[in-house]
Amino acid sequence: MQIPKRPLHYLGLACAGISLLLCSGCVTVPAGYYANMLAYQPVRSPVQIDASATVAIAVTMTPEAIAFWKGYGGNSDTNIANYRSGRAATLRNDLATSGLFARIAPDNEPADYNVKIEWIDTQTQMYPGEVARVTITAKNTKTGEGGTASVKITGQDKIPEVMATLKATLATGLQQNVAREQAVLFAKEPLPELIASSDASSACAGERNRALIAAKIKQLPVLLREKNTEELTALVVKIEQTMLDLNHGSEMAKDRAQQMAAENGAAPQIAELRGLAVSYQERIELLKPIAVALKEEIANRNR
Repeated sequence: MQIPKRPLHYLGLACAGISLLLCSGCVTVPAGYYANMLAYQPVRSPVQIDASATVAIAVTMTPEAIAFWKGYGGNSDTNIANYRSGRAATLRNDLATSGLFARIAPDNEPADYNVKIEWIDTQTQMYPGEVARVTITAKNTKTGEGGTASVKITGQDKIPEVMATLKATLATGLQQNVAREQAVLFAKEPLPELIASSDASSACAGERNRALIAAKIKQLPVLLREKNTEELTALVVKIEQTMLDLNHGSEMAKDRAQQMAAENGAAPQIAELRGLAVSYQERIELLKPIAVALKEEIANRNR
């Protein structure tokens, strides 16, 4: 029987390719062989959760998928177990090297998040519409908050792209949780500390902008009255430099979003980059009147 040649990142190769190469259930295929065959270059995450995470992988198969593997090429229970181990290795490598979390911690160490990837093979024929289902769940070990993302995979899907979309969806939920926590901290910050040229996510950037609006109304009059001229001048310099950096960051984010859109990149990642670009431009507009007020106060003192 002839099998169409397919790139290694397609799902069908794992079962169909091995079965046809061996044509016998007597041959044992090592887990490392499966891991090498299924290996792919993970898509780098455009955003990073500034936290550590432990990773647990669960690769299972439906009874129908197991029957398919055994019936098509006579794969043994050992081969199936080794395939599951190889698949788990590729998923762990994806999360460890894509940069979604700042650090992947060993299983026996405490971490900020506990992450679990559940992969279920559902394949029942050569290249059906659905061959697997994947779910990623992350839970904050301190707050109990977290997020989850799921996807169905077809035989035509490229695993790196599917995983990139899945991680981007998860990151969006986690960033919203972080942004809510950050909003509480921003509300306590003095105005000068809120002036920043970058943020970990568009959600955090939006919360910083809202806090900056409140600080401008509540804190700026006191700051103009109580700070000396040297301090006001230093703040003007900081604002002018920050606006320059914000403009650069906004353009870079827009360019990256356009590039990803042209390459049919993950929609959540594109939305995140565009959100950052908009938030940075909004911050520039928020900082401009603050700089004007500071300059006017300095000029009045120098008369």
